[in-house]
Amino acid sequence: MQQVEKERRKEDFESWITFLPDKINELKKVLPKDISDKLDLSDSSLVVLEGYLLSTFSYDDITKPENKNLVDCLAAYVGSAFKKCWKQSYWDIELDDEKQLYFGVPVLKFKDQPLPPISPYHTITTAMDRKKGDIMQLILSRTQDRLQKA
Repeated sequence: MQQVEKERRKEDFESWITFLPDKINELKKVLPKDISDKLDLSDSSLVVLEGYLLSTFSYDDITKPENKNLVDCLAAYVGSAFKKCWKQSYWDIELDDEKQLYFGVPVLKFKDQPLPPISPYHTITTAMDRKKGDIMQLILSRTQDRLQKA
């Protein structure tokens, strides 16, 4: 990736972080009121959101290009819920090594912790693929457990 492209993507990433609250508000506006009213960044809200997604979309539907903005807003919500719980986490993006799994995607990393980064985008697609209903909440709680033990 050329330096100009890397700088542009870094600016896009910084903008994404800045506008996380706006993306969450946008998400709440497009969801049914009974779902959006429960989106309080808690672990239980992740179960509510995942249940709604599984009852409304298939994996193939959610990954269609026309749902890119929805997924972006979902990732903003999921990532914000994770970050609220994981106080030692911070946002980052890999733009140097194109072979990295999460290249070009916002991830949460952990200060002074030997845990791998977590991508809210990949969390959403994993939840949709596995169809369990509690994958996002499970990732949140298991990571929190690992952070408390570290």
